[in-house]
This record gives sequence, structure tokens and C-alpha cells, in this order.
Amino acid sequence: MSALLEVAGAVTGYGRTRVLHGLSLTLNEGRSLGVCGPNGHGKTTLMRAVSGLLRLWEGDVRFDGKSIARSAPQSIVEAGLIHVPQGNRLFPELSVAENLRLGAYSQRARPNEAENLERVFALFPKLKTRRSQKCRTLSGGERQMLSIGVGVMAQPRLLILDEPNLGLAPIVKEELGEAIQDIAERDITLILIEQDIEFIMSVTNHTLVVEQGEITVDTSIAGDMTHEEIVSRYFGENA
Repeated sequence: MSALLEVAGAVTGYGRTRVLHGLSLTLNEGRSLGVCGPNGHGKTTLMRAVSGLLRLWEGDVRFDGKSIARSAPQSIVEAGLIHVPQGNRLFPELSVAENLRLGAYSQRARPNEAENLERVFALFPKLKTRRSQKCRTLSGGERQMLSIGVGVMAQPRLLILDEPNLGLAPIVKEELGEAIQDIAERDITLILIEQDIEFIMSVTNHTLVVEQGEITVDTSIAGDMTHEEIVSRYFGENA
């Protein structure tokens, strides 16, 4: 199985503040990776660097064997690396269907727009019933479904989801979880950033814990770790 994503010695941050300290990881095609850790310790910064939204100061990012560390975000999207960021980055005055079609704007995705639209509606039936509604009229959970749907419309080879469950009710989390599980079990390589460790470990093949801009545990190396062990060790006994 070949490596689809390789991050080697990644160092970056904001202003003069270093956030990542030589972080490295490898993700093989067809696998799913969960990334967890305390807030503010580099999870989102890592994914912004991977998707070209933040420049590396040192190190390299390789996608399908080619360096993308200096590539523009639009070129990275065309290669099939799709980042669904934390929060809803949607067009509120456009309809559900219009937002989804914008997800298929790249040359890579455009030929499969109709097929991917049906796939999104199969994942999220609520979006099909609301396809003519303006995005601003949707609930928070429905907007998160739409965000993921836009990512699927982009024909990803690698799909990054940054805290898709943040602030959602348990029943909505369960619905989203089933859809994310479906994505992970198909032909899309997945990176899932979440604070819900139990959810991460139920959906992904292995889990990384990021602390202070470094990987402090990798379950594929350290062996199986339970939800309770990770919470106790890295988030405090009472987390």
C-alpha cells in the first residue's frame, strides 16, 4: 500500500510564534487517520499547512509522491486533497444545491458532478429535501452536513474534516457519524480531527495525539489504547 500523504519535519506557525515543531506523519491510500489533542496545540495548524493555507517554515508535504509544500491551494484541490475546515464556510444566500455545485468547480470534479450529487444526497437525505432552501435557513447540523457534502462534491482522494461534530446535539452527531463512517469505508482516504476520542477510534484505522506541536502518541506504533487511557494520559484524570 503506497503513501498518499507524507508530512516530513513540518515546522510552521503564526507571526513569530512556532506552533509545529518538526512534526512528521505518513498516511497510506485508503486508510483513515484520527487526530486529537488539546485545543491550541497544532491540529488545525497542521491541516492548514497540508492543504496549502499556511506556508511551512521548514520541512515538506508530499501528496501522491509530489511535493505540495509550495503549491497554491487551488492546485492542491485539483490534485484531490480537500480540506473541510472547522466551522461553516458556506455561501449563506445561495441554496443547498448551489453550494453543492460550487464544490464541483474544479476540472477534476466537474465530470462527476451528477454522480457525486447523488452520493451526497444518499449520505445526507435531509439535504435532498432542502436542496432549494437558502443555506442561512438551515440548522447548525444541516450546515455541517452541507459542508461535508461540498467536500465530497470536490471528488477527494484525501478528505480532511476538522471537528465536524463541534457544538452539535448528540442526535445530530450520531447522524453525522454514520455518514463519516460510510465515507471512511469507501474509496476516500480520510483525516478526522475531533475532540471526541471514542468517536475517532470507532471511525478511523489509527489515532495520533498532537501536543505542543508534536505527535506524542501514535496508536499504530504504541499498540491499542483505550479511550480512557488516552483521556487519562493526555487530557487529565478528570477530562
